[in-house]
Amino acid sequence: MYIHIKSKGWCIHISNFFNPAYSTNYLLGFLLGIVLIISNNWHKHLRGKADIYTFFISASITIICGLGYLSQLCYGHHNSWGYFLIYLCETVELIFEVFLPFGSMWATTHRFHKKVTPLINFLLTIPLIGGIFLAVTNLFVPLCFSVSADNIITQHRFYTTNLILGALYLIGCATMYLYARFKRSYYIRYPSLQFVILVFISAFYELTYSTPALIWITYGIVGAWSSLILQREYLYHDKLVNANNRRTLYLLRKHLTHKKSNLSFLTLELSDTDGQQRISNMAQLCQRINPLLFRKDCLVRLNTHTLGIFLNSQDTQVLKNYRQKILQVCQNFEFTYQLLEAEPVLSPDTIDEILLRYPQSLRSKNDDNFTQSPNNQ
Repeated sequence: MYIHIKSKGWCIHISNFFNPAYSTNYLLGFLLGIVLIISNNWHKHLRGKADIYTFFISASITIICGLGYLSQLCYGHHNSWGYFLIYLCETVELIFEVFLPFGSMWATTHRFHKKVTPLINFLLTIPLIGGIFLAVTNLFVPLCFSVSADNIITQHRFYTTNLILGALYLIGCATMYLYARFKRSYYIRYPSLQFVILVFISAFYELTYSTPALIWITYGIVGAWSSLILQREYLYHDKLVNANNRRTLYLLRKHLTHKKSNLSFLTLELSDTDGQQRISNMAQLCQRINPLLFRKDCLVRLNTHTLGIFLNSQDTQVLKNYRQKILQVCQNFEFTYQLLEAEPVLSPDTIDEILLRYPQSLRSKNDDNFTQSPNNQ
């Protein structure tokens, strides 16, 4: 991760158990990035759209490890291009290192939070400042000073600077994580947690002189894992897709049990076209309506041609605006539809009554106890 200029030059630590060979690890990282990109495109067919965050991580791993593998091939032939590509690989790696987690935190924060406070922007800035200075010192200090075994003072200053800036980097990310955990912000929590993990992996690399490819292989696995968690939290706690009806309705009922209800329910019915076209229309509608929903708004597929929309408001003007936006979305499709008037959701029993109107609901067959109204027990 960091540029090491030693009196012996660039060396391959074959004896290190964690680092059998530079080129092998870079090749594994490159292949891992390709696999993640392919799997992300495969998920596109399942979710209706690819996860840009997972794609960015995957592309980063592929580019960095590909450059690293190419540089090692050139270095093996003692080619001057090898040294250039090694430096290029380090430069690209540091750039991604700084802006990948920061960009993900900033983008998700500004996309999914209706009001971004100055405190959030300040917390987002801390790791960015630390990361930029960290990248600058690692890229330009070795070029400006002779950092070698013969210059112990400069070497210690160099690594002390890294230590201080790395600590600022880590403190900023950890602060973001704790703040996100306190505020229950899943969009900031997991990218910031990835940031913290990346710093610890970098420290491990610094102590063991392992290959940078190992960092990105590990980070790719952690990134894909946390991205899946992020999607799960995003689906469970904010909006709905078909497979999560049961979980989200449970959260709605729990919310209504402990707090005064301010929910309203809208029903959108599609025309009864052929089966395959109807499924396609429903999928497109879900995609178009989801961005219109705010936190605690929910979208449920009640059956093959009916969407249920739980809105976190009972204000007449707010509901009117929602109806207009949904109607504008529907006008872009060539099918007939009917959007019923909003009705208040007064209690958990109201949710049961709504579901009982649709016996062909897409909920699980084992959910009878979950959706059964107390009046019908």
